[in-house]
Amino acid sequence: MMYQDGRRITVADLPGLIEGAHLNLGMGHFFLKHIERTKLLLIIVDINGFALNPQSPFRNPFETTILLNKVRSA
Repeated sequence: MMYQDGRRITVADLPGLIEGAHLNLGMGHFFLKHIERTKLLLIIVDINGFALNPQSPFRNPFETTILLNKVRSA
């Protein structure tokens, strides 16, 4: 986005972060390199909670937020 005063920002919608990306699962390191270049990261969490698959435990929005903050600050 280019503003009239010459400032420019780039906005990107990245695919969802999956557990194990740091171990190169899913898009892994390729995905994480995009995140490392950002100056601001907006995390959107489903308020209904979710389970990754039928074998995974259900995770509420608070647990998801805690997990994402641990990953982000590691």
